Amino acid sequence: MAFIPRIIEKFLDMANLKKHNDNYADIKTELDANDVKAATAQADINSHKSNTSNPHAVTAAQVGAETPAGAQAKATAVQTNLNTHANNNAIHTTQTEKDKLAGIQALAEVNQFAFSKVAVAGQSDVDADTKTDTLNIAGGTGITITTNPVTDTLTFTATGTATPGAHASSHITGGADVIPDAVSGGNSGLMPGADRAAMAGATSAATPSTFVKRDAANRFKVAAPAAADDVANKTYVDNLPAISMARQAIINGNFDVWQRGTSFANPSNGLYTADRYQVSSGSDGGTFPAITHLRAETAGLVADSFYFYRMIFGGAGASLGNLSYYWLRQKIDQGTRYLCGASKKVTVSFWARSDIPGKKIGLHIQQYYGSGGTPSALETINGTNWTLTANWNKYSLTLDTNTLVGKTFGTNNDDYLIVNLMYQWGSGYAARAGASAAEGFGAAGNVDVTQIQVCSGDAALPFQPKSFVDELALCQRYYEKSYSVSAVPGSATLIGMVMGGNGLSTTDVRGTSFKVSKRTAPTVTLYSQTGNVSRMTANGGTDTANAVASYVGTEGFLIVSSTGLSTAGYYYYHYIADAEL
Repeated sequence: MAFIPRIIEKFLDMANLKKHNDNYADIKTELDANDVKAATAQADINSHKSNTSNPHAVTAAQVGAETPAGAQAKATAVQTNLNTHANNNAIHTTQTEKDKLAGIQALAEVNQFAFSKVAVAGQSDVDADTKTDTLNIAGGTGITITTNPVTDTLTFTATGTATPGAHASSHITGGADVIPDAVSGGNSGLMPGADRAAMAGATSAATPSTFVKRDAANRFKVAAPAAADDVANKTYVDNLPAISMARQAIINGNFDVWQRGTSFANPSNGLYTADRYQVSSGSDGGTFPAITHLRAETAGLVADSFYFYRMIFGGAGASLGNLSYYWLRQKIDQGTRYLCGASKKVTVSFWARSDIPGKKIGLHIQQYYGSGGTPSALETINGTNWTLTANWNKYSLTLDTNTLVGKTFGTNNDDYLIVNLMYQWGSGYAARAGASAAEGFGAAGNVDVTQIQVCSGDAALPFQPKSFVDELALCQRYYEKSYSVSAVPGSATLIGMVMGGNGLSTTDVRGTSFKVSKRTAPTVTLYSQTGNVSRMTANGGTDTANAVASYVGTEGFLIVSSTGLSTAGYYYYHYIADAEL
């Protein structure tokens, strides 16, 4: 029955109410029938949906799907590739390798070259027991090993304390490793039998062509020397002169002898002070400070020395020129001919000190060829300088002397070698002291020197003091006085005066002999008892006039001439005889 909808008005009429209800029942009946049909249809649909047996018989080709065989083939191929890939160790790591990688320390690097075994011929191998095993290196006997972590260095050093096993037999005749005999001028080796026999024949006796062996008293004997470089025996040495120029050319090097006095205030250029020492000076237009020269005692300050030479400077002086100089020098008699020459050296040494801060002292030498005729010109050999301290120190300098070949010596036989100690110098003389600038006196203060020595050769030998008697005799060859050693010439004293009688003469009295032969005929100066120059003293104590020594030679003078003498009288005089160079 077709469902016909009806509109029910607001105002229901009762006449149509029954019809309305009848129509509703019809509708409901039909609806219930439809519900049954819908449920049946739904059940069919659900059954269709759950049917997986291809109820419509649709083929793979109809829907474009892979056939089972084709799909299987593709799956098999994929599985094969997977198996191949999984088994490829070149691109994948094994679990063992993964474990190794997991054990690598942070910042570790690949060790491309490593040894797990250390092998030594004839010894057991040393194997690494663990991945981090340590190889210990021991020095052994006679070997020390030091490490340097900075340079990663091992240093092996032989200490020389190794004690090898006995193997001498392998190195001698018949052994497996024979060491050959040493070859003169060639390879080293064992001592030849002949040499061993010569050593066995060593003796302390003066036996030719044998080795020397000291005896029980630590002595051995030699023949008397013949060549210049032979060893000298005691007999030869004992017969040598006590004084040798080559050993010590300076006279009075220890300043023991001061015949002219022991203190000198502002001595002029050329004046002698201590025996054999001469002042050499020039201010070049300037003014020297007050300068005192004197003898002082070293007692215990310098070994083998009792006196020293002191210069006391009152200040720096003023306006000293470029050619100013103040030196103390000694002229070594015949030093040029005997100490100088090609390839010959001299070594000058001395001790010195100064309380003037920074005070320097210089040194140079000069070769003088003498006077008379046409001698070669004076030659200067430059030296050096030193800065003195307040303490005593020894200074030395070796100098090459000039050749004598082609040189001409003077005819007066008076050549000498000059040793100049330089206390002050202007810039014009700086080169002589090995300096580049002038050297002044500095502040007020002292400069002290002692033990001046000149040795032939290149060694400053130990200073050997002479006895006073020997030193005085050497000095008296150049300067002698009748006064006692401690008396200054010109002193008023009778001690030491020479007495001369005149007999019938009214002009001459007897002369005297010198104590020591002089270098040359000296200049003689006479003094009276009261110290007046060119005078004699008569018996009555009065002085004569114009006293002069006559017939002076190297051994003495014959007479003293004067005026106003009484006959048959006696006269007294002092004298000095100066034969300095």
